[in-house]
Amino acid sequence: AGDIIIAEMTAVDPYGNMSLPVVMLLDSDNALLLDAGTFGDAILGAVLPYDGQYTLIASRYDGRAGDSEGEYNLKLMKLSLLEAGAAVSGELVNTERHYYAVDASAPFSVSYEKTAGDFFPEIAFLQIDEGEFDDYASLTGKFASATVTVDPVEATSDVIIVCVREALWDYYWDEVSAAYTLTLN
Repeated sequence: AGDIIIAEMTAVDPYGNMSLPVVMLLDSDNALLLDAGTFGDAILGAVLPYDGQYTLIASRYDGRAGDSEGEYNLKLMKLSLLEAGAAVSGELVNTERHYYAVDASAPFSVSYEKTAGDFFPEIAFLQIDEGEFDDYASLTGKFASATVTVDPVEATSDVIIVCVREALWDYYWDEVSAAYTLTLN
């Protein structure tokens, strides 16, 4: 109980026909707990309610009746809470997302530093709402370093997910990368 997971389903060909993927999480009795999906990719987040076995289903909108098809990648991640004072470093390309979890029981600060690379990732603070992510706060722009304090007083989940990703309105025709360091203060 309490494990934080993210299941990310993305089309192999972003211009292909797999445009409406859906990820579903079932409990040990095969009852639907959560599902998530949107145009282009499906990202499901959950704090698992109990110990035991779960089933993850990768499908498409409307299931067998749907017409979205194609190859996809499915990634399942188990997150640990970031520890105060401990820095984490990462390097990503613009087609990837990196996720970190923060306890949302009190305000917290996160410091970000871009250490190398060709693009400026967005730092998004996301809350989990019935399996899907809602933006809670974000840092977007051409900044090399920043510290942000988040007050989760209105958050609907027990954790905030910090996501390092390409900003929504940025688009690169070629693959570009960035290296960074995040520290929970």
